[in-house]
Amino acid sequence: MLCILDCCFSGQAPARVIETVARPRNALALAGIYGEGRILLAACAPNESAWEQPGTGHGLLTHALIEALTRNASGSVSFPEIAGEIIRLTRVEAERISVKQTPVFLGSIKGGLVFPTLRPGENYAAAFPTRAVQQMSGVFAEFAAHGFPPEIVDQWTMHFPKGLNALQIKAVNEYGVLAGKSLLAVAPTSSGKTMIGELAAVQAVVAGKKAAFLLPYRALVNEKFEEFSKRYAPAGLRVVRCSGDATDGIAPVLGGRYDLGFFTYETFLNLALGSPHLLNQLGLVVLDEGQFITDPTRAITVELIFALLLRARQRGIEPQLVILSAVIGNLNNFDRWLNVPLLISRERPVPLVEGVLDRRGTFQFVDVDGTTKISPLLAAHCIVQRRDKPSSQDVIVPLAQQLIAQGEKLLVFRNMRGPTQGCAKYLSKALGLAPATAVIDALPTQDLTGASHDLRECLAGGTAFHNTNLLRKEREVIEQGYRNADGGIHALVATTTLAAGINTPASTVVLAENEFVGEDGRHFTVAEYKNMAGRAGRLGYNEIGKAIILADTPMERAQLFQKYVLGVPEDVKSSFQQRDLPTWTLRLLSQVRGVLEAEIPGLLVNTFGGYSASRANPQWIATVELEVKGFVERLSQAGLAEREGNLVHLTLLGRACGASSLSFESSLRLVELMKQIIVAQTVPTQVLAIVQVLDEMDAIYTPVMKRGRSESTRANDVSQRYGYPMTRTLQRYCRDEIEFWRRCKRAALLYDWIEGTQIDVLETRYSSNPFQGTVSYGDITRIADGTRFHLRSAHQILSALFPDQPEFLLGLDRILQQVEMGLPAAALPLMKLPVPLSRGQYLALVAAGCWTPDDVRKLGQERLTECVGSTHASLLRQRGATDAR
Repeated sequence: MLCILDCCFSGQAPARVIETVARPRNALALAGIYGEGRILLAACAPNESAWEQPGTGHGLLTHALIEALTRNASGSVSFPEIAGEIIRLTRVEAERISVKQTPVFLGSIKGGLVFPTLRPGENYAAAFPTRAVQQMSGVFAEFAAHGFPPEIVDQWTMHFPKGLNALQIKAVNEYGVLAGKSLLAVAPTSSGKTMIGELAAVQAVVAGKKAAFLLPYRALVNEKFEEFSKRYAPAGLRVVRCSGDATDGIAPVLGGRYDLGFFTYETFLNLALGSPHLLNQLGLVVLDEGQFITDPTRAITVELIFALLLRARQRGIEPQLVILSAVIGNLNNFDRWLNVPLLISRERPVPLVEGVLDRRGTFQFVDVDGTTKISPLLAAHCIVQRRDKPSSQDVIVPLAQQLIAQGEKLLVFRNMRGPTQGCAKYLSKALGLAPATAVIDALPTQDLTGASHDLRECLAGGTAFHNTNLLRKEREVIEQGYRNADGGIHALVATTTLAAGINTPASTVVLAENEFVGEDGRHFTVAEYKNMAGRAGRLGYNEIGKAIILADTPMERAQLFQKYVLGVPEDVKSSFQQRDLPTWTLRLLSQVRGVLEAEIPGLLVNTFGGYSASRANPQWIATVELEVKGFVERLSQAGLAEREGNLVHLTLLGRACGASSLSFESSLRLVELMKQIIVAQTVPTQVLAIVQVLDEMDAIYTPVMKRGRSESTRANDVSQRYGYPMTRTLQRYCRDEIEFWRRCKRAALLYDWIEGTQIDVLETRYSSNPFQGTVSYGDITRIADGTRFHLRSAHQILSALFPDQPEFLLGLDRILQQVEMGLPAAALPLMKLPVPLSRGQYLALVAAGCWTPDDVRKLGQERLTECVGSTHASLLRQRGATDAR
């Protein structure tokens, strides 16, 4: 009897007694097997995990076993003789992927155990298809012959009846994306890029591998998760998401119990740094919206993800990499740095007319044939001043009236949340459309924001807006209602976040501004404009799309036309700056076990910035050596690194800092501040305020009234909630008094948020006046989400700093949940209900005296319906969360 166990902790098996009744069967029709005895081969020691071989779908032991049993050219294999080879291969492969796995061999044989050399047969081919798809005509029925489940082929045929388009066929036939080859695809919005990643992902899963989709925003992760779950779950594919929410599937991801995973950039980077084996599981990584490598705020995360994947290649971990990007400028060897082939397309399945409209009604545009034209789009008498001074409203109203009368669906981009709401409201009044009744009926009814009331007013006139002032459920309802041809939303006004991939089909896109006034003060890049313009004319919805920029004068029209319509997207450049060298080095050191100090500058070449700098200046590495030497000394002094001979190792604290979202300076600042308190006597809530001192939190936009001293009361708010000493802590490292007020405002607001204070009360309490320093729901969630994100990093660092304070660390876990949900600690048990609810529904249950699922079960059906609505009340009853009474 030969028993092989490829599972975690299987080294325990020799301590057990195996008894079996000999029942001959011919499940294995193999001739020439002989020998007597019992052998047990376990994958690992009793205290070790068993790991997967990257990209094969096999465990390390299974992979080594297959190698040994299939590679002997003599025609037979003696098992006792190859046992040592199997163990050696397994240990070497484990070392290669930076894990430890020690197989255990036990048993004896009389007369030997000889197998014929094995060959993969039909069962093996069915479980692990190796036939790479090389050539396709574009008809989805062909995929069935390549092992794709018929349920998936049917789904594709239903959703894309025309089959693959030219871009997708080129990716398959010429670039081998279905043969496991990596690819950088650069093409306009609406060109069908996402389907390339989708095809590669399903092919990877069919081959027994796992696939990860990386996306810039939680909204995108949620949308793709819902879409793919609906499309692929019936075929048995396990789909999970990790975006930083309580509903995340982090446990299945870390345990390898998934097929397709959707991650935000930041969540994936943090998981991969904290749990390096995550990369071991992956056969494919799809990074969508790759143009974010040029984004001023997100580029560092994208670049570090790529650097992480490049480092993994040196350990033999090389998942297929598919990068999908909207149109970007000169790549500056970006594709060479990644060592991936480049597929560029300028064609759109739906032609796009781009142009600029001035206040005289004149439209200067590039037509679908590529020629520049100028023609009247609006009659001059239609454009009249509607307020006390000229504004974009004067043009948007008649333009919307004309386009919607022609049956078009309009998407207007505004640069701030306030103008999106104002624009949707005046369009609702001016257009006089029928109400979007179905959308209104689907909106939540509890814990509403000021924007919630504006939204209902807009929907009553057939328009809507989309910004962070809306509740998450409200945004989802608006997106669905706008996509629905019969949803009743004819004009949607949105902030620019909606341009990044969310499926919002529009006939015409209007850009009312071209700068982020009030946010970061910069003008839109050409790439950002092209991405917003690309929302017009979605495949399957419109035959031709139209993108219109608004201008005041003919001169401004000509300038904007030259800059944006005829402009070339900006070149790809690294976000690496010399001043960020400590942070980048710390992040890179966290990806290795130990490294010679002299080799640290070489790590920087793994970044696109280091690669570009070293290409431009061969002496670049030498110039940073002195800086690195000084930085290593700082790491050692701070207890973040230690030396072992010539090697530099990060300590546990250093690895926690390196795997965090914090800069090196912020990590040191947090460690210094926490070392000054007595943790055993500190309530975990205090950390909510302490993290406001970090640079990352100071960078989060926090509205304050700068005129006068009305905001000085925020220090008193902090004293009342956290105690007077906290005001002194919040003054540390402050640049000015305004920054101190902002820190106090964030800290006090968060305290009230986790106490369950109603949103409208928070908006009123922390708004100094209606014109400046006004706090809206979008500000509250931005502050809460930012704090929660960086608090996770702080939690990792504090776990390394205070390993002997488990109660304090558990308290931080509860704080993280509270910040996410906006609930008091005593109400957190309600999250165990079998149906997820909104904050407003949870707070309504609390108001009804329900703090636990048992309390909810005892609640009468009528009262329950008042708290959560009839739909959720029925679901709770169906799933056994409530009594029938």
